[in-house]
Amino acid sequence: MFNQELLFLWICNSPLEARNALDAGVDWIFVDIETEGKSSRQPTTSFISDHELDDVQVIKNALPNARVILRINPVYGGTRLEIERAVDLGVDAIMLPMFRSLAEV
Repeated sequence: MFNQELLFLWICNSPLEARNALDAGVDWIFVDIETEGKSSRQPTTSFISDHELDDVQVIKNALPNARVILRINPVYGGTRLEIERAVDLGVDAIMLPMFRSLAEV
């Protein structure tokens, strides 16, 4: 059966904002570095963050018990490095891009 638990994510890269979100009951802090080609894939009203990979470490240093999820870019030449760096920085989960082929997986 399906898990009935509802989890809340808050998109931010500010430790203060993250602390406030966690205090309000948010379960995960969501750092979003997806920018590669996003403006051409999304409507003009879509959110495109200014987050950077190092923001994971900023959040984890300020809030070591926070669960941090990171959305990475679509598959490109730097994907492996993004994933390796995210793991090194202590991210708790990575939102992988949509894969379009077996080769990308």
